[in-house]
Amino acid sequence: MRAKFHIDHVFSLEGRGTVLQGTIVEGEISVGMRLAGLGLSGPLVIGDIGAIHGRTVPLGSVGLVLREGAAGTPEELRPLFEGKTVEVE
Repeated sequence: MRAKFHIDHVFSLEGRGTVLQGTIVEGEISVGMRLAGLGLSGPLVIGDIGAIHGRTVPLGSVGLVLREGAAGTPEELRPLFEGKTVEVE
């Protein structure tokens, strides 16, 4: 299953970690899915979803919390992602 996610903001949330805030524009996103084809040194895996829909989220605005150990800090990821649409698989 694939989805597309438009990223508006990348930031760190104390006690949670790195958050990608944006909009699911196609498909559904679930915990454990990965952001695809980014050329980073390690994977970006979704560890939690900040939404009222539960652990699988359809189209709409959400915050995706990356799993601990994600490649890059919010400062490093921000220029790569903000304003872009990425595939999630």
